[in-house]
Amino acid sequence: MEAKKTSKKTNPKPVTVQSINRQKSGRVWYYFLLSAVWVVASSLIIYFLWQNTQLIINRQYDTKFNAESEKLTAALNIKIENYLDLLFALQGLFKVNQDVTNVDWQSFLSDFDLATRYPGVYGIGYFESDEGVLASTQVTYLKTIDDDNFLLGRTLGSWPEVAAAINQAHESGGVIATRPIAQTTERIGKTVWLILPFGDTGLSSASFVGLIIRPEQLFNTVFNNLNVDSGIDYRIYDSRVLSVSNLLYGSELVQSPFSANYYLNKRSEVRVADRVWTFDFSTLPAFSLAFPQERLPQYVLVGGVSFGLLILLVLLSQSSTNYRALSLAERMTRNYKQTQRRYIELVESAPDPVVILDKTGKILTFNSAAQTLSGYTEGEIEGKHFTKIKLLPPKDLAKAIKEFALLAIGQKRTPNEYTIITKSGKQLVMEANSTPLKEDGKVFAIQVIFRDITERKENEQTLRQFAKELNRAKNKAEEEKTKSEIMLSNIADGVVVVDKDGKLVKANKEAKRLLDIHAGYYGKVFNEFFKPLGLDQSPLKKKDDFITRTIKNHKETRYVKAILHDTSKNQIVVRLTATPLKFGNNIFGALIVFRDITREEAIDRQKSEFISIVSHELRTPLSSIKWLLQLMLRGEAGKVSKDQKEYLEEMLDADEHMIRLVNDLLNVSRIESGRVGISPKPTDLVKMINEIIVEEAPFCKARNVDCALVRVNSKIPKLKVDPKMMRHAFSNVINNAIKYSKNAGSVKVEINRQDPDVVVKVKDDGLGIPVSDQENIFKKFFRAHNAINRDVEGSGLGLYFVKQIIEASGGKIWFESKEKKGTTFYISLPLIGSKAKKGEKSLI
Repeated sequence: MEAKKTSKKTNPKPVTVQSINRQKSGRVWYYFLLSAVWVVASSLIIYFLWQNTQLIINRQYDTKFNAESEKLTAALNIKIENYLDLLFALQGLFKVNQDVTNVDWQSFLSDFDLATRYPGVYGIGYFESDEGVLASTQVTYLKTIDDDNFLLGRTLGSWPEVAAAINQAHESGGVIATRPIAQTTERIGKTVWLILPFGDTGLSSASFVGLIIRPEQLFNTVFNNLNVDSGIDYRIYDSRVLSVSNLLYGSELVQSPFSANYYLNKRSEVRVADRVWTFDFSTLPAFSLAFPQERLPQYVLVGGVSFGLLILLVLLSQSSTNYRALSLAERMTRNYKQTQRRYIELVESAPDPVVILDKTGKILTFNSAAQTLSGYTEGEIEGKHFTKIKLLPPKDLAKAIKEFALLAIGQKRTPNEYTIITKSGKQLVMEANSTPLKEDGKVFAIQVIFRDITERKENEQTLRQFAKELNRAKNKAEEEKTKSEIMLSNIADGVVVVDKDGKLVKANKEAKRLLDIHAGYYGKVFNEFFKPLGLDQSPLKKKDDFITRTIKNHKETRYVKAILHDTSKNQIVVRLTATPLKFGNNIFGALIVFRDITREEAIDRQKSEFISIVSHELRTPLSSIKWLLQLMLRGEAGKVSKDQKEYLEEMLDADEHMIRLVNDLLNVSRIESGRVGISPKPTDLVKMINEIIVEEAPFCKARNVDCALVRVNSKIPKLKVDPKMMRHAFSNVINNAIKYSKNAGSVKVEINRQDPDVVVKVKDDGLGIPVSDQENIFKKFFRAHNAINRDVEGSGLGLYFVKQIIEASGGKIWFESKEKKGTTFYISLPLIGSKAKKGEKSLI
């Protein structure tokens, strides 16, 4: 028995393509029959549910219809009984008091609220016959709801229906109701009379009380207060015979009482004294139940069909899924052996060594790559236990045994490194990626793929060595950075570092001391707190922001003199340089270096004051010398010889040169001291420059230079500037251009409007300014070395003087120059003009 069980377990019946096809055919028929049965069964169930639901709804329609009709009938019965009670109450009045007067009658009825309690009642009357002649019965007393007594005193015999009712009432002694009658006047319309006799029934005498009822008003009042369903049509007939001639009232929901829309009908009767009023109720299409309730059969039908279709779709889907699964199983079965063959071929042709072992550790497959790497043949390895082959050193073999035990029970493992010993004794570092192979969830073999990582391990060793070297370099860089920070901190000048947005990043000790910088200013825009001012003490325009200009232009910006505010708003005069910080081609910030030159400025002011005093003292003797020389040249001291005249003219030229130098020194001194006033007036710059060019014509001729105003490219308005100061500035610049132009050269002047400024351009083709001298060109007493070598007359004060005038007027001056090519000076003045300034001195 044990052997048989083992045989069945180890040799299961093979799955064939034929057996799968038989299963496919059987499953198709099974699901077809199941679907057909479901369609028939679900159809019957849905029909049964729908029929029962429809019956329930029809009963609910009948119940609602009966309730509505009974509500109307009961309401009308109550009103009729109220009318009869009123008649008997009036009869009792006359039985109690035989001598009821009209006053008594009116007083009695005044307690009754006819319009509210007895809707439809037009009037109540007391009728009395004349000596028993019923035909002469008159309306003796009358109370109407509108107090219109037009019926008072009328003989009732004039209306046959009323006369007949009186006779019948006198004979029967009970309440008699008339047919609906039309009065002789249109005041009332159609009425019904209820008449009750009292007294003897003989013909000797007869008295009656009666109610005059307007049926239409009665029905409207009663039915409108009942909130009758709009889908019910009801009609009241004065007979059991339903005809148009007997129609008392209709709900007017349809035009014809015989509409085809009726599908529920009911009749009921209301007794009015001796007559019968017949109610005819019918339903219209508008008669309905509450919305969800009325549609319940449709919901049942739709829901049932939907559920049936859903189940059918599930069955069809299950059938399709089974069919596809069996088809897939068929394809898998067909390809199983082919897949096995391919797997063996793939393993054999794999570029990496592949070893497959069974659960016990015996080697089943040892592919070509493994044979080539190890040096062992397939015959030497296959069928042997991996521990019996000397492929692993003892340490790695112990690790491999533990790993194999875990793989044999189905655990996944991460790649491991092993040292493989080849047949020749060479040792290789290999990475082994092991995978348990399973069938029906059970492990039947272990696949191991080896990869030679000897070269990678060598590279890793090289990388580790490189990392050590890199770490040493990093430490050295950190050391250099620390040294740089110490050097930066101890530099005598103030040093500030900003990022590309102009925000403060770092400041050394001197910068912190000069500007009182503390932690709260880091990360904020430097110029918002330490705004540089121009020499006229006004904030620089945004386009003159030295940080923005430095970063945008990728060029160093220098200020020979600028004014900074510290955090306490104290002014510090500094010499400032801003240099862009680059990493490759990218600007990441700027380095700002500034030196406090406040003391130097004080010394410079003292020098200026000294020069001013000396110059002022020199003017008088120099003027006297000039006057005396001029007298001698005119022969006032006697006739002079030719040689003497030449000497005297040279002396006069030297004296005039000295006077000009003294005047320049005085003008510079006055401007620097701030004592020169500025008086702006509307000035025509074009006219002024033309005049200057005319004045310089003799000098141009002597130097063989052509000077002209070559272009005014737009209409230039008159500017509010100090004309005297502007003439000094432009004369100086144009004179310089002529002075330093080459022989037969040219000086070209242009005036352009470039909103918001007017820009004057003076271009020469002379010496040019060497690059090494350009940063100092606007300094006092500075002359470029090539100008000195040429022996051109000059004091070195002209351009300094011009710069002071232009900046004091709110403008700017700059230049472009190439040595031996010439220089172009630009002077920009704002269109809004200069600001007026009071001063005790003016320019000479």
